[in-house]
Amino acid sequence: MDSLGDMVCDSVLHCYHQVCSTVLQRIVRWWLFASFPLFPFLKYSLRTLIYSLHRFLFREGGDVIQPLVSVVIPAHNEAQNLATLLDELDLSLQAAGYAHEILVMDDGSSDESWSLLGSRAEQQPTLRPMRHQRSAGQSTSIWQAVHLARGEWIITLDGDGQNDPADIPVLLERALKDDVTLVAGHRIQRHDDWVKRFSSRLANRVRGALLKDNTPDTGCALKVFRRDAFVRLPYFDHMHRFLPALILSQGGSCVSMPVSHRPRQAGQSHYGIKNRLWAGLLDISGVMWLRYRSRLPAEVVEHTAIETPFTVRQSVAEND
Repeated sequence: MDSLGDMVCDSVLHCYHQVCSTVLQRIVRWWLFASFPLFPFLKYSLRTLIYSLHRFLFREGGDVIQPLVSVVIPAHNEAQNLATLLDELDLSLQAAGYAHEILVMDDGSSDESWSLLGSRAEQQPTLRPMRHQRSAGQSTSIWQAVHLARGEWIITLDGDGQNDPADIPVLLERALKDDVTLVAGHRIQRHDDWVKRFSSRLANRVRGALLKDNTPDTGCALKVFRRDAFVRLPYFDHMHRFLPALILSQGGSCVSMPVSHRPRQAGQSHYGIKNRLWAGLLDISGVMWLRYRSRLPAEVVEHTAIETPFTVRQSVAEND
């Protein structure tokens, strides 16, 4: 009878947990999308309180549920590509059996990206939409989303759908061998116009010659890396282009693996020669300076007390 009673109590508590979790999620989304006038500080405070309550209730065995993988997608005006990409992502990670969450940072889009993400979040519990009111750039979007992520491993990819989510399990399997900090995708066959291919190839060669990061295609957005390693990196705009070099400067290790690349189905690219090569030269000089000034990793030897005959005799006497 006791076991039956425990089962009933567990079932009731589980149902209560699900109801509270669902209600709080809907309240959170209501606050996120509410557009009526309200003092900003009051709205922010209430939203923070609701999130805290939800995280407190959404527990399993006393611990907040922590997915293994957090997928981070910066997106700017990619409404026509996001729906298909999110479907492919969930399918790929569920088939591989990885507990995951998907963080999409809408970087001040002027199209229907934000409303689409809100609608998807109602049906897709793994999706966590976020938004910048004004565009802050790809690096800032990635940096903020990674700091808000709960996964041990971070997967980044573009919101344009050119990175194939089917490649993720292969890269993640390599990362989980526990001997690397970052696994970078290498697009063997690019499906871009000649201007973008040329500017990317030139930028990669210049960067590789100066930084010696042994990464043939650092411009590929598809990467898998440890979250704890990323949050220790110095932040600056365009840092996402130099993750291998920055990881290496902190004592980490990087490998590259071939991945597929698909044609863009909709929207326009945000990069070209002007903002890929010329702006990158200044960034490269900054990364070179950071690596030169860094003294990490520095080996630390901890002092351990040496047990003397006196302390041994004293401990024996105390035991007697």
